[in-house]
Amino acid sequence: MRSVFAGLAAVALLAPLSARAQQADPTGGHGSPVSPGDFDDLRSDADKRGLNDGPQPIARTKYEAAVASLFAAADTNRDGTVTVAEFQAIIAARKEQAIQERFTAIDTNHDKSISYAEFSAWQRSLGALALSDADAGGDTGIVAEEIRVRPGRSRESEVIADLIEPLRSTVIVAANTNYDAGMSLAELTAYEDKRFDALDTNHDGWLTEDELTAGRRARGGPGASRAGS
Repeated sequence: MRSVFAGLAAVALLAPLSARAQQADPTGGHGSPVSPGDFDDLRSDADKRGLNDGPQPIARTKYEAAVASLFAAADTNRDGTVTVAEFQAIIAARKEQAIQERFTAIDTNHDKSISYAEFSAWQRSLGALALSDADAGGDTGIVAEEIRVRPGRSRESEVIADLIEPLRSTVIVAANTNYDAGMSLAELTAYEDKRFDALDTNHDGWLTEDELTAGRRARGGPGASRAGS
């Protein structure tokens, strides 16, 4: 009888271990796919960086992917180049949209015209801002003559967006090193990579928190956040 109870106890002890083993293997014991975290000891040194606590390093590949998204936003005709005229057309379209939104906000009766009463009511709705030429536009604000990388929700994407220089007419001209009709993605990437290279002091293709902090201090103190050109 004792041997029977001992056997039942052994089965009871092994059952939770078996359940945990099934949970650890997402395939239920049938092989691949395997979660990247299952073999951390076999991952490359670059991959292991992400296992450390604290801010994640910034990979050059992700940085350049963001540069590519910036280029795509400006290459409206999808011909592989961005011209100054193409960029200026984007800014002009943004300004027109802001004007239309502002007009619609004032034209409360939607008769396609603005009376003094409508304009006065709209300006008064802004309160003290109505007396400021800079802020009298209301919610539409000022249309910046540049295209920026939109940061995501992660700190990594915010850092990348802050590092990449916004696209302006001057950037297109400066990056267009072969002086042809427009700037290519390769030229913009080479131009923006100068910022990454300036911070990547050990030239390993990653920006660590220490490198980013050192870069901020070199540019004038811990409050500085943009990378130098």
